Parts: sequence; C-alpha cells; structure tokens
Amino acid sequence: MVQSNLRIPKRNPKILRRPRLLDQLHGSAHRKLSFICAPAGYGKTTLLIDFAEDVDGDIFWYRITEQDLSLTSFFENLVSAFQSQIPDFGESLQGIIRGGVQSPRFLAMEFINALYQSVTGYAFLFLDDYHIVSDVPEIVEFLDHVLEFLPDQLRIVIGSRSVYGIPTAFLYIQEQLSVVGATELAFRPEELQDLCSQYYQINLTDEQTRQIIAESEGWIVAILLALRSKSSTIEIPKILGAREHIYHYLANDVVSALPDYLKEFMYATSMVEEFSASSANYLLEIENSPAIITELEELNLFLSDTESGGEEIYRYHQLFAEFLRDHTGVELQDRLETLHARAGKWFEQNDQPEQAVSHYLQGDKISSAARVIDQH
Repeated sequence: MVQSNLRIPKRNPKILRRPRLLDQLHGSAHRKLSFICAPAGYGKTTLLIDFAEDVDGDIFWYRITEQDLSLTSFFENLVSAFQSQIPDFGESLQGIIRGGVQSPRFLAMEFINALYQSVTGYAFLFLDDYHIVSDVPEIVEFLDHVLEFLPDQLRIVIGSRSVYGIPTAFLYIQEQLSVVGATELAFRPEELQDLCSQYYQINLTDEQTRQIIAESEGWIVAILLALRSKSSTIEIPKILGAREHIYHYLANDVVSALPDYLKEFMYATSMVEEFSASSANYLLEIENSPAIITELEELNLFLSDTESGGEEIYRYHQLFAEFLRDHTGVELQDRLETLHARAGKWFEQNDQPEQAVSHYLQGDKISSAARVIDQH
C-alpha cells in the first residue's frame, strides 16, 4: 500500500474554507453515510479534508487508486487504513485474504467484527475517489454489507465523481444517507468575493461577481483558472461541459507561458500518479526537483501534497493531470519509453511492483516486467 494514500492530504492555503458545507456535514453526522458527489473540479477532496480536520473523533483516510480495482486489493488497503491508526487492528484479516478469495459478505462480516473489537470511540472513515471502484460489483456488495451492519460509533464519508455504487435505497429509507452534490458545492457570490479578497487581493464588484458565477456556474476549477490570468480583467474560460475546451485553455493560457524546464518537469512527473522530490530527481536525472516543486507551488499550478515516511508526496489535480498526460506523448515523444523505464525501475526499487510492471510495459521493457511478475 502506498502510505500517502492513507494520510489526509495537506490543505491548499489558497482555497476558501466554507462553513455552510461543513455545517451541512456536521448536521448529518448522525447518519451512516455522507456522500459527496460531483464532477471533477468542484472541491470534493478539499471539503473532505476540511471536514476531517473539523470533526472530533478518530480519522481513517483511504484514497482509492486504479490499483484497487479488485476486492482483494480494496479490502487489504481498507484494513491498512485502520492499521495506520490502530496497529493491531484485525490481525486475523490478512490471513483470511491470503487463504483464498472470500465472498464480499464474508469479508464484510469479518471486517465489522474487527471494527467492534478495535474502534471504541467516535470515528470517521473517509473514502476519496470512490468512483474508481464504483462499478466493481464485489466491492459495491462488500460496502453494502458494511453499511448495513456499521457500528454506531463509526461514520463513513465518501467523495466520488459518480452516483453509482452506493446502496441508496435502504439507506434512504432508513434516513441514514446524506448527499452533498454539485449544486451545494458550487461557489456562491459571497464565497467568491471572500476567496478573491483573502487570497488574490482582488475586490470584485457585485456585478463582476454575478457575471463570474453565471458564466462558471460556480465551478471552482473554472474560477481558479480565471484567477490565474495575468490580464487586468477576469475572464472565465468557456470550458463547461467540454474537456477539449479545458485542455485548450490550459495549453494556451496556463502552460504555454511557462519556461521549458517547468513544462518538461510537469509532463514527466504527470506520468506517475504521485511523486516526491527524490523520485522526480531519479526520473528526470536532475538534482533540483525541490526548487522546481517550490516554484510550481508558488505558481499555484494545481499541485497538492501529503507526507509519507518523512517525505512530501505530490500529485496534480485530476483535470490538470489528465491534460498533462494527454500531451506528454507529444511533448516528450523521444524520451517517453526511457522515462517509463526509469519510472518502472524506481517503483521496483521501492517495493511497488504493480506500478513497476505498468511502467515497464509502457516503456517496452517486457523482460523487466516479466521479472517483477515472477518475483511477486
């Protein structure tokens, strides 16, 4: 398990804290499940972070990734999330998985028993990026049983791009479900004015505020893109509903003006889900990654970080990462296979075999991928 996925990410200091949404989540904390659902760029993860820092209780955090698409991986990593705070949590659970694939209900009952034994105080489980596994039937069934028998002292908070994979019927009937959607997450005029005033030293008139809210529909990623503009007037990019428009804006208004060394760094590091200064140095064969990362942070280039093993771990905002990856093959065409091969070697040396195999295959290092598979 990548340990950074079990830690609450650090909060972006230039993102507004929104009490009305936190009050809504606090008001529903008696329900089993709080479900935050909206497309990318609406601030779901930021709200999860703010709520996790605001509640009084034990916090268990699990950010789901593309490596968690099997029930086995999902279950093991969920257990690891609890073991990160309670080291002896569910000591027998790992043996259950190693003994062979079990049914979702059986695993859920064993997991519930471990919760009753180890989680004694008020606690919250946060699942971020749940949409990645929301169409995996075994995982959905497992979560269904967990929610059905969830101990009273534990609440689950989920962030997802998709409405799929949540057993809403029985939760709704039992009044155990709270939903925060895109309508609630959309920025309101007073929030936009506070954001601009506090973090960007821009005092918007009421008319400007109404115009920006109308054109962006309160979508925070569009607003943040506009606030990065160096022009004297704020113009919202026409990006709603069309990814190619987002990419066009990013390419022409955000990335194109950057120096080549920053662009090369971003394209290369976007190839991996997350990176550190040391892994970026290895990947690009440079020594100044800390300085480059600091520069990207100062430019507010959609970079978030957390900590793992005493080292900062970084990843790009989902939309920005998708844009960079779609352009990496063009911008770094001559070096792409070499970079994937180096990424594979880095992950192999750091005991992350699945990522190592993936990058070895993309780097056309078939024998290296086979070697790792054999070893594991």
